[in-house]
Amino acid sequence: MGRSNKKKHKQKGRRRRDAESGSEKRKVKPPSSGGEGDERQAVYGRYKEATRSFRDGLASLLPESVPLTSVADLGNAVEYLHLESSKSGDKVAPPAVGIGLLSSLNISIKLREEFSASIGGDSDEGHKYMNGMLRYCRDVLRKCRKMYLTSALPRTKSKPSNVDTDRGNLDVLGQRFGALSMHGEGEEEESEEDGHDCAPAVRPSDPEREYSIEKDLIEGDDSMHARLYLFQMKAYMDLIDYHFRNLQAKMEFLIKNTSDIIESDVNSVIVGYVMNCSACVNLALEEMQYFEEALTAESPHLKTFYHVVAILVFPAMINQLEDSISPNILSSNPHMVLDFLAKEVEYGFRTLACPGFAKSDHRAITFAKRAKIPDLLPIAFSRLAISLTLLEVGPDCVIEHEDAQEVVGPCRRMVDMHRQEHGDESEMWEVLGLGRKRISKGAEGERKIEYVRDVLHTQSLLQCQVHYLPAPSDERYMKFNPDQWICTPQHCRWDENFNKAEGIDDPRMDDFFLRTFLPLFFNKCHAPKCQEMFNAFFQDLLPRFFPLFQNFLSYFKRRNTTVPFSTTLSVHAMLTGILHLQGYIKRIALAARSASEKYYEQIQWVIDQHGSLNNVEGVQGLLKSMKSQENAFRPVFGSDFPEDMQLLAFWNPMVAGCFLSNVLYLNNIWYGARLLDRKNQLISMLHLFHALKARKILQDDDIPLLSQMDSIFAECKAIWGDGKPSNDFCKNFFVASGVALHASKTMAVFIKDIPVKVIRDTNENASEEKRAKLEDFLRRQFTMEKDIFVSRLEVLLAMRGALVRGRRHELRQLKPEDISVSYQCMAKRDFSGIAESCCPGNSVSSLESSGVATTLMNHFRRQEALQKKILEDSVRRSLSVNYVKLSWVLDDALNQLACHMGWSELINKSCRGFMAQWKRTEGDKHFYAINSLLGDWIFGELDYEKDGAKCTESKRCAEFLNTYFGAVHKEDIHFY
Repeated sequence: MGRSNKKKHKQKGRRRRDAESGSEKRKVKPPSSGGEGDERQAVYGRYKEATRSFRDGLASLLPESVPLTSVADLGNAVEYLHLESSKSGDKVAPPAVGIGLLSSLNISIKLREEFSASIGGDSDEGHKYMNGMLRYCRDVLRKCRKMYLTSALPRTKSKPSNVDTDRGNLDVLGQRFGALSMHGEGEEEESEEDGHDCAPAVRPSDPEREYSIEKDLIEGDDSMHARLYLFQMKAYMDLIDYHFRNLQAKMEFLIKNTSDIIESDVNSVIVGYVMNCSACVNLALEEMQYFEEALTAESPHLKTFYHVVAILVFPAMINQLEDSISPNILSSNPHMVLDFLAKEVEYGFRTLACPGFAKSDHRAITFAKRAKIPDLLPIAFSRLAISLTLLEVGPDCVIEHEDAQEVVGPCRRMVDMHRQEHGDESEMWEVLGLGRKRISKGAEGERKIEYVRDVLHTQSLLQCQVHYLPAPSDERYMKFNPDQWICTPQHCRWDENFNKAEGIDDPRMDDFFLRTFLPLFFNKCHAPKCQEMFNAFFQDLLPRFFPLFQNFLSYFKRRNTTVPFSTTLSVHAMLTGILHLQGYIKRIALAARSASEKYYEQIQWVIDQHGSLNNVEGVQGLLKSMKSQENAFRPVFGSDFPEDMQLLAFWNPMVAGCFLSNVLYLNNIWYGARLLDRKNQLISMLHLFHALKARKILQDDDIPLLSQMDSIFAECKAIWGDGKPSNDFCKNFFVASGVALHASKTMAVFIKDIPVKVIRDTNENASEEKRAKLEDFLRRQFTMEKDIFVSRLEVLLAMRGALVRGRRHELRQLKPEDISVSYQCMAKRDFSGIAESCCPGNSVSSLESSGVATTLMNHFRRQEALQKKILEDSVRRSLSVNYVKLSWVLDDALNQLACHMGWSELINKSCRGFMAQWKRTEGDKHFYAINSLLGDWIFGELDYEKDGAKCTESKRCAEFLNTYFGAVHKEDIHFY
């Protein structure tokens, strides 16, 4: 059974649900999640809750003199209740065994057996004993319940209740109400659960050691915790398999059925597929890292993955060494044997690349001195553990190398002798499906292709590289060498079309990782400031691949560092994608790289322009900073690597999804929201478009780009407040532009009472006498320039400045979440308000302090919410728009509109005159002037004239917008 934990903590699980397939055509089924109904807790969490409920309910029926601490006490307790039920008669009621007690016991038995079967616990003597004891308890308690019902029902009929009964008797009656029910959930479960098992249970024989109810039955021992951890890891690896199989099915369908579709449109679909798949895989990686931290917090002595392997694969060695050590010594360091064997297992994973591999005898002798035992047994176990581990998990390129045979040969002989004496234990190395286990790759109904998923092989591959590659402090980098020994023999050269890998432990997959991926990324992280750049890019973004992989590269500075299993799983996830998508990898890489390159080409185009937006303080520096981030996606020191190798290393499905997340969410959406809001150009254009449509001057499909933006921002409060207006366009426009509410109302009233249309008509058509009277009236009201329209603009600007209250513009800033509904999940890893019972990220701080997994979120709900939000963004095509370039286009359109409407002179006079003393930049003054003129000349006219045919200025504006945006093509704004 292994050793028990000194301290255990509760851990809430999460409901596990089947993830929905993203491709109905291929009908790729997700893996079974192991959950049922709407239960939010995982199997093990629900089991612990039910078992504690049963124990507490049973204790309430027993006198204090009956102990209830060991599993054997459970059998004694139910036998006591059965004896008391047999003694009861008319005067003495038998113990009230209710439905709640049996229901909790039924759930406990069902979940324990389900969980034990899932993690391979049925073969353990302790598990068999505890399962048998629970079944025995249920059998005896059913008999007690029948005796209670037989005696209780006649008594309740002969003694009707009295309203004056003592309060205490009412409480007793209330407690027994559940026990008197003839039909209930517990008995329904009994009939469903045990219809096949009519034979009475027999009390199991007591084992050699005593098992505790709390520590062994409920919390579980070290073996249970280790198995639970790997059970969760396997579940998430199954999910990752599913997501990549789903992507493979979509790619196969897409390539076969899109021969007549434009290449750029196919690329857009591929990028969307890769983004969705990568997001779900990275979400699973985050959960895996969380479970690793949770295991360490709840069982600190299981501090590494090698401790988990040692306790599952070598329990006999652990028990034999512990039996040989004095209890006094073991009590001072109860985990010394586990730590010793875990370190030997680690050296087996390190392989011969680590100099310490050959020093096992020295470590064993040191351990023997600490344990005060002869060194013969530790030396034998050390050699055996390291040999078994090396031959089972070591990469073929290491084990089969001719220079290693002097060491590998004795290992083989030792393992052969051990297996002749003790049998073949190789099935133990499957470790709940993470070892060399064959997994189906094909979709249902198709030819089944088998591949080997060997996570242990990947762990060894990474661990041995820590001791093989140069340290980052060295000024060396890895050069391309097609004849290096790691890539031979020739038939092991991986090719996605002509020499495909058949499993993760296939030498051809090692060839891809060691000859293509690792050297290029190793060199990349050697480059100055590259690691800091990656940290800045992916610190908060959902993609967890790069933070985990960067941890691996940082271990080269500390050669004795243990590679965390979560880091291995991130690399293994990438290799799983390579394995599933062989034949489509280059196609995916080209589409993803093309999208990134086009985006940065559009950024460079904006930098090269000389529009007013570029003159705003800080914008040019911001744009150049964005453009420089393109270098993060390009190899360094890699000119000697073939172009195809660079493409597959930097743009394979997993890496491409992470890079595109950075481009889409950090660069495009986050910076784009700031620039779109810099001069209110988006608000101005969308309000113009909406108002012109409301007066039937424009139609929905007249300007496709503005129609798309109108759809994307249809519910954006920063633009529309409480909703799109059907009247009062002028006031609503000023409010959206950041003008205080009182100032907006005052300006709108002024524009409506003295419409510029009336002044213009009067100025153009009235007689000299009427024009003189109007100017005389206005001069008595305001201090005027010679130009009446300049004076009017200055009046509006004065109102805007004098009546401003509060910080309305800051409170209604355009946010990235207004652009993309998936931004909150992808960029902030925050699912609050999106998925039930979820909160930002996966915080482990409270777990580390209390040992309780209080922040464990429901992965399947988060995955469902994430996929739904990305799909919603894809339908609106909100992710493919280059918002940085769009901000420049909209700003240029406003400036060109001002020229078209003849406002340039008005704006220049106001900037040189009334606004000359303003402590604002010229760009800000220009913005305020255009904003005021839009409200006065366009929105004011639309409020004044209900008939669109009479809105002459608005029609001129609509004609310009049609012409301007008609020259802006889709590919000018979209980058994929």
